[in-house]
Amino acid sequence: MMSKNKRVVVVRTGTANIGSVIVGLKRSGADPVFAYNPEEILDAEYVMVPGVGSFGSALENIKGNDWEKYIKKRINDGLPTMLICVGLQILSSTSEESPGVTGLQIFNNNITRFSKELIVPQQAWSYVTSQKGSRIIGRGYAYYSNSYKMDVCDDDNYIKSYSYYGNKYIAAVENGNVIATQFHPELSGDYGLHIFRRWLGLEVLLDDIDEEIIINNNNNKIPRIIPCMDIKAGQVVKGIKFQNMVSAGDPAERAAAYQAQGADEIVVLDISATEEERSTTLDTISLIRRYISLPLCVGGGVSNIQHAENILNAGADKVAVNTAAVRKPELISQMAEKFGRQCTVLSLDAATRNNYDPKIHRSKWEVVIAAGKERTGIDAVEYAVDREKRGAGEILLTSWDRDGTKSGYDVELLKAITSAVTVPVIASGGGSCTADMAAAIANGADAVLAASIFHYNETTVGKVKRELAEMVIGVRSTP
Repeated sequence: MMSKNKRVVVVRTGTANIGSVIVGLKRSGADPVFAYNPEEILDAEYVMVPGVGSFGSALENIKGNDWEKYIKKRINDGLPTMLICVGLQILSSTSEESPGVTGLQIFNNNITRFSKELIVPQQAWSYVTSQKGSRIIGRGYAYYSNSYKMDVCDDDNYIKSYSYYGNKYIAAVENGNVIATQFHPELSGDYGLHIFRRWLGLEVLLDDIDEEIIINNNNNKIPRIIPCMDIKAGQVVKGIKFQNMVSAGDPAERAAAYQAQGADEIVVLDISATEEERSTTLDTISLIRRYISLPLCVGGGVSNIQHAENILNAGADKVAVNTAAVRKPELISQMAEKFGRQCTVLSLDAATRNNYDPKIHRSKWEVVIAAGKERTGIDAVEYAVDREKRGAGEILLTSWDRDGTKSGYDVELLKAITSAVTVPVIASGGGSCTADMAAAIANGADAVLAASIFHYNETTVGKVKRELAEMVIGVRSTP
């Protein structure tokens, strides 16, 4: 009988979503503990090197002491070691992301950026397929959050897995029980948890598979379907134009149900982020994370780096900033530098101007903040462009005029923003049915967000995906 609760030593490399990795390991049957001394990992049975951030910053943390020496020794000795996301990239020699920085040089190759013709970061699910001989990675949909990629691996001892975005790139490499993934197993649902369990020896290894089959998605990322939960005092609430909130259930139960339905991500917005309730919100995030293995984006009342870090440590993978992004634009840059662009989300609420003049204004929308109570006069399109330059890796775009009205997404607003920026855009505000979501996707949305239609069981994520598939819109397969 296979033993349970395998002890996994987790290297603290300064990466952002450590909470998600820890919970993913626990859900897989592991007992994760942190290593604070490099020597602790040498004799450990299993070692995990998580990675969210840049090539340069990750290597700065690893090379600042003896972590590099012991990580390389484990890999060269074939001891059970897993590296995630930038953890795969640092095995290379160099990266376009951080010129002049030398990697661990396990592989003699260069990490490259996705084509400028593509929307980056790639915040998306993509199909993974492995070469013959893969016993751990296999095939399935995995979640990616990356702007850079490994195109080739020159070591024939490693079995390669691939995904496709613009071109084929390395999704993972495995050599016995040394595994490195570009995707995030901890955020890839059951597929990712099975990878953890096979790596830990808690699940039977895969039978030898056929040669890999690459799915070419013609450069189009699979659109994400995202339920959103507004949280107040630990409960899900929903209103119209951010007002007249009514209860809509328990957030952890809701999140678990949405994952079961096939949700691609969960967004949580703390709409009453007073200091008294902030600790409640962190507890709520931690509880939600215990129930789901999906990407989790959290926003609401984030006003400084420490708030963002607390949210990430509680189990979020991305942090959305709204009011503070207007009042303290440097916060976007600070977050991008410390946690990476992929963790930094601009939450942009836009409303139609009362005094629109095409001779004066670039667009007819202005930014609103403080839950829609304050009109700033700032042009929404110009604002999106500026905050992207400052480091926002994704934009959560909410039409204040449409929020809670079920009148459909504002596709004119959506087109104005998506044509001006190069990062993924999530459409929010007004979605009432699958047709609305299809319209948003057709007009540039990388993802569509909805709340009340899911909360009140008017439809389900699975039903939406089946209907989108009937419209010949590619989606991640659902239960």
